[in-house]
Parts: sequence; C-alpha cells; structure tokens
Amino acid sequence: MARSSKFGTVNYSADEMRRLNAKVRAVLPLAGEDWLRVAYYFNYQRPEAVPFRDVESLKRKFKKMYCSRGKALPDYVVEAKELRKNIQQSTKQTTETEEKEQDLEEKELAQKLRQMEDEYHRILEGERTGEEMEDKTTTEDVHEQPGATSTAEVIALLRQSVERKRRAVEEQVMDENARVRRERKKRKVEDVLLSIHQEQCKQETEEQSEMLNSGSSLDADRQNQEESSLNPAPPALPPTIQPEDSSPLGMMELILQVLTTQQIENSRRIEAEQARREKERHEREKRWHQTELRQGREHRQLMVAMGALLGDRFPDSLKHYLNEEDAAPVCKVTTLSQDANGANNNQEPSVSTSSDT
Repeated sequence: MARSSKFGTVNYSADEMRRLNAKVRAVLPLAGEDWLRVAYYFNYQRPEAVPFRDVESLKRKFKKMYCSRGKALPDYVVEAKELRKNIQQSTKQTTETEEKEQDLEEKELAQKLRQMEDEYHRILEGERTGEEMEDKTTTEDVHEQPGATSTAEVIALLRQSVERKRRAVEEQVMDENARVRRERKKRKVEDVLLSIHQEQCKQETEEQSEMLNSGSSLDADRQNQEESSLNPAPPALPPTIQPEDSSPLGMMELILQVLTTQQIENSRRIEAEQARREKERHEREKRWHQTELRQGREHRQLMVAMGALLGDRFPDSLKHYLNEEDAAPVCKVTTLSQDANGANNNQEPSVSTSSDT
C-alpha cells in the first residue's frame, strides 16, 4: 500500500499498517496529554508493542499518522499560551496589591507619626505645668499678660523644659560613665594581681618538681643551685597593697609597681636561660671535639695497621699517616698480627721488617 503526501511516500501493506496502528494505539496516552511525551515513549523507550526501527523513520511515521496538519495548533502550544497569559495576569495582580499595601502602610505610618508628635507635645506641656516652680511662675506671668497664649511663647517654654531635661540626663549619663570607668579600672587591677599570683604559684611548683627530679645526682644539684642563684624567686606583693584603691593615682602607682616587678622577673629569667644555653653549647662543642679526636686517632691507627700489613703495596696517597709518632703502635700492631698468624704459617715475627718500612 503506497500513500503519497507532503512528507513523502510510505510503502506499507494494508496488514502491516493495521498491525502498526494496533501497536501504536497500545502505547498512546489519554486525551489531553502532551504529544511530545508520546513521541519520547514511542521513539526512545521502545515499549514491547512498538516494532524496532531507526529513530528517523519512527519520527516520520509519527508525523504522518498523528500530527495535526494546518488548521488546529498543537495542544502544547495552546497550553503554553494559556500558561503565559495566566502568569502575566497573576503578576499584574500581585504588583497592584503590593502597590496598594505600600500606600496603606505609608498612610498609616504618617498617621502614627502625627499621633506620636501630638502625644509628645501634650506630655511636654503637662510636665512643664507640674515640674518646677520656675515653670509655674512663668506660666502665671504669661497668663496675666494679654498676649500670653501666642505660639512663640509656648514654644519658648517648651524649649526651656526640654533643655533642663537634657541637662539632667547628661549629668546622669556622666555619673554612670564615671562609675563604669572606676569599675573597669578595679577589674583590670584585680586581673593583673591574679595573673601575677598564678605565675608565682606555677614557678614554685616547677621549682619543687625540678628539685625532686634532680635530687639523685650531684651534677643536677649543682645546676639547680646555679639556676636558683641566677633566677631567684620573684618577690611577693606586700599585703598592704589593696586593689580597692579608688583614686587614679594610687591605681597607676600599683600598676607601675606590678609592671616593674614583671620586667625584673623577665630579665632574670632571660639571663638564666642565656647562661644555661651557653653552658650547653660549650659542653656540646667539647663533646664534638673529643669525638673528632677519637675518630681521627682511630683512623690513623687503622691506616698504620694497613700500612704494616700491606708493606710496599700501601698506596702513596695514604703514607702521610705513617709518621714517626705512630711507629710504636705500628710495631705493636704488626707484632700482634704476625703472632696470631705465626702458628699457621711457621714464620718469624716481622718486627724488623715493619720497622724498616
């Protein structure tokens, strides 16, 4: 069966078209669903009811058999247009409601500000009439005069009362600030004294532990005595010093005394540490020098023994080790070596040969 259309020619028999229609209807969705989803299932997932063909032929078949031609738009286009229209309407409604709410909030805020201003003026006027005798006399003088109810006079009286209130509040704030400063200075002095006490306790515990650990050896005892002579215990604060001194000069003197004590302790500690490091460096250099001497002596003895064993075959580059002061050890080494080998080789000791070499 051959059909001709604008998409091309389809060459299928009637039975094949019937079977294909039945298999496609088995996977068709319900009415109202998107045809793109149908194409996806039809082309890419390949259910059991759809025969296998290449993707392009399946696309062509789907267009020829199930796409609307000409008059009506696809459902997905209609749905997209409706969705865009609904979105625009909802956006317009939300903007209108937001503008209305903003206008209402501005009106309410302006009304509240006016009410607060009126209430503030009313309170100021009431406090002005009942606060001090000075205000009472001024109000009486104003009432006795013929033009006393003018706006300028009322504003002047309000300014005077507001100025008095402001001065009173400033004085209260200054008193509070001074009290806070005193408390802060007191706390600083207490913290400094507490830190000094903690450092003293820590130093005492360290000294006690060092004395206990180093009590077994005499060298350690001598080192502890030197450290104690170089770094004496820091002097304790006199009991007459009280951190409750509220005068600024007394607190400054106390802080200066504490700082001076700390500086002296730090300088003594640094000097003791420098002395200890210098002593350790000298001991390390001494040990290194002794090790170098021992290694050099052993190396020379080895070279002399090798020279005695090799004889004329000893290399010339190493003959500077065979000097006069090593002649006696060479004789001794060669004698011992040949005494050990004499029993097997039945030879005489080569003392004379070694001395000749």
